[in-house]
Amino acid sequence: MTRHGLSESEWNNMVFVPLVVLYAVAHADGKFSYPEANAFGITAKGIAAAPFRPQDAFTRDVMAAANEPSTIPRLESAMAGGADFATILEHARGALEAKVDQTQAEVFRNTMVQLAKNIAEVMPIFGTSVTREERNVIEMIAAALAVSKVSQPFTPFANEP
Repeated sequence: MTRHGLSESEWNNMVFVPLVVLYAVAHADGKFSYPEANAFGITAKGIAAAPFRPQDAFTRDVMAAANEPSTIPRLESAMAGGADFATILEHARGALEAKVDQTQAEVFRNTMVQLAKNIAEVMPIFGTSVTREERNVIEMIAAALAVSKVSQPFTPFANEP
């Protein structure tokens, strides 16, 4: 076992999830932009700087690991080896349901959906902040992670101290 009761392969897959969210949403409309990448960075920094709540520990650890320099090359290698976004999210869902504290798993799932929304909302096109393609990807991410309604995302998105 490694972190949070996950095996090494489960942990490595989980660390890919925030980047999958970034890439899936950013590429949904056919172009990856600096503001979208910046929205990811701002969110990651907000999570790192947020006051500690026990239910945020898993999300904080995953986001910190996702921001390590080796993570993108490892994701690219996994993708070259046949992994795809849907498979990564499916494996993450299984690990979240089976092995992660369910309160922390809920915060993580909701935070990933909120992260997707933040990325999509950063680049309005002709007055529309989220394109239909981005909305479809957000819905796919929510369904893949078993989120029916974002109820308790990580502290930077919550209305509590």
